Amino acid sequence: MKKFIVLMSLVVLVFSLAACGTSTIKVDDQDITLEPIECRWLDAPEIESPAPAWVCDEPVGDGIISAVGIGRATPATNRDPALKKRIAQANGRVQLADQLKIQVQNMFNEASTVTGSTIDDETYDLVTDSVTSQITDQKLSGSRPLKSTISPKGTLYVLMVLDAKTAGKAVEEAIQSSFQNEKALWKIANGERLKNEMDERIAKMKEGN
Repeated sequence: MKKFIVLMSLVVLVFSLAACGTSTIKVDDQDITLEPIECRWLDAPEIESPAPAWVCDEPVGDGIISAVGIGRATPATNRDPALKKRIAQANGRVQLADQLKIQVQNMFNEASTVTGSTIDDETYDLVTDSVTSQITDQKLSGSRPLKSTISPKGTLYVLMVLDAKTAGKAVEEAIQSSFQNEKALWKIANGERLKNEMDERIAKMKEGN
C-alpha cells in the first residue's frame, strides 16, 4: 500500500509539473524531463484544440479535493441549459464521493498497519464498507462548482471542489456513525485503537495535510 501511495503521489506530481511546461524532476537519483501534457476533450478526442488542463484532472491545490462532472449534449439538455448544468454538477459530486472513499480506504490501510491489526480480510472489508457506504454525493453539501467549460460538441464540463475541512468532517461523521452502529464489528477489528488512529488522520486531513 505504501508503494501505491508513493506512486499516486508521483503521478499527481507529474501532472502538476507537466501542465506548467517542460520540467525536470529527480527519481532514484535520475533526472527525468517532463514534457507538457496536452489535455484532450473526453467526448471529442479527435478535436485538435486542447481542453483546459483541469478537464484532465489537473490538481487544483493543496487541501482541495476536486473532480470533473459531465453534462452531455442531448435534445433535452440543449433545450434546457440549466438541466445540463444540474446533471454535470451531480455527476461531479458522485466523482468527489468516489475519490473520498478511496482516501478513506487508504487511511484505514495505514491505520490498521500502525495498530498491528490482524483481522481477516472479510472483517476488514466489512468495517471499511460500513464507513465508505455512508459517504455519498448527497452528503457532500459543501462541494461547489469552481470552473466550467463547453466542448466543441456541446458537452458541459464542471470542476467540482471540496475543501479539506468539509471532507474531513464528512469522513468523521461516517466513522462515528459506523462505530456506534457496528460496535461488535469494530470490537473484532481492534476498534478503539483503530478509531483513534483514524481520528488522528482525519485531523490532519482537515488541515489539508
